[in-house]
Amino acid sequence: MGSYRAVITVVLSKNKITVEEKRMLRGFRRTFSITDEVGLSAYKQKYLQRTQEHRKILKEFDWTEDQYEDGEKVLFIIWYIVI
Repeated sequence: MGSYRAVITVVLSKNKITVEEKRMLRGFRRTFSITDEVGLSAYKQKYLQRTQEHRKILKEFDWTEDQYEDGEKVLFIIWYIVI
């Protein structure tokens, strides 16, 4: 898991993530979560563990899952209503 942490740390530090980077990270998670020998219940357990770790890392960088899915961390949104 340390390798995934290292990769996502670099990607998230830019406050923007590209579609290609998201695909690469998803592939990384899939590659290291599943082996041919793993049964369905073990797969589910590993998947949940990876998902929780992914969310934990996002939270450490103050990223929401929505920001990750959007591919950009918006720091502030200020709405002004001009009358």
